[in-house]
Amino acid sequence: MRKCLATVVAALLSMAGVVLGVAAPAHAAAGGLKITSVEPSCECGGEPLTGSGAYLLWGFGATAVNFTDPTPAKGHTYKLVVSPRVKAPKKGFQMYLSGKKGDFVLFQSQAKLKLGTKYTFKVQEYAGKSLVDTSAPVSWTPKTTKAPASMAIDSQTMPNGVEAFVAGTTYHLTWPEGAWEKGAKVTMQALVFDSTGAAVKAVVGKNQFNHGATVSPKGVSFTPTAGMAGKWIGISVYGQKKGKLPWGWSTEWIPVIADASSTAQWYLGRDKTGSGSIEGPAELVTGAVLTASTNVPETSADLGITATYQWYRETYDDDWNPIDTDIDGATGDSYTVTADDAGAALFVRVTYTSSDPTYASSTESVWAGSVEEPDGR
Repeated sequence: MRKCLATVVAALLSMAGVVLGVAAPAHAAAGGLKITSVEPSCECGGEPLTGSGAYLLWGFGATAVNFTDPTPAKGHTYKLVVSPRVKAPKKGFQMYLSGKKGDFVLFQSQAKLKLGTKYTFKVQEYAGKSLVDTSAPVSWTPKTTKAPASMAIDSQTMPNGVEAFVAGTTYHLTWPEGAWEKGAKVTMQALVFDSTGAAVKAVVGKNQFNHGATVSPKGVSFTPTAGMAGKWIGISVYGQKKGKLPWGWSTEWIPVIADASSTAQWYLGRDKTGSGSIEGPAELVTGAVLTASTNVPETSADLGITATYQWYRETYDDDWNPIDTDIDGATGDSYTVTADDAGAALFVRVTYTSSDPTYASSTESVWAGSVEEPDGR
């Protein structure tokens, strides 16, 4: 058993505030304008953590300044004032208004509020150019939810180094270093993906397929079923305390095998880019011989696994967009560099298939490097 450990990297929130005018419905008298809350929102994406085998959730790119006006007036407009002042787009930040409630949405890419800086917000109401009402100021400092330093899942390590889940076995997601801040809500999304990359089933919680399931800050257990064999599970977790920024992680897709004796599936992870290698000279010139080494053992044929090869040249167009061209006839594990390869990068794409139709094929790309241009070219 080996724990897949992911080290958390802080994702700083950048948000913005501005002045924005929006028409509102009917009003009697001033004096009730009030900011009710300032809350960050999550626009989540991911970026690889080098060497960790995991992904950090990031992109907490917006915050909302929520307010109420108990007596809104037709034709009046609202403005948001932020101190210290932040840069605003020409048309102002988005504002939403529904009856007596409204909110300004401040986006990361615009005013770029800084983590740890105290900001003060005020909402103003105008009748034309005349100031009618101003809310009491509300201060807010962007801070992250205190989170554990790492996440671990006790998946099993197969002979080729691929992490896997065995159907029917119970696994545990824990935080071995540190704890979540008191009051933080921890959400887990564990989805089953098929060979096309489509999410087909949730692993934890009735409602978590779309929104994630609330789990214990101390960890959670889950058991892949037999019907998940031949597919993959991807897990994302984040924790957030109200009014603070969430922290979280996302694992790579982890294959599910029918049982510990399903040897063939050990070598068929969804995407093992970089796990193979290419042997050849350090300098790639015409006549150099390149040989691909795969991540399956010499006994792969006995396991019902076959590997096929296709070598490629990668060049770039005038806008520096990569163009991958398959090399005609280059379908073996070895390739001899030709004059046509000069100035291009070479790689081989290896596709593994199993005689057991339960298991989808797997492809990896292994890079050889760039071929040198001849002198004088």
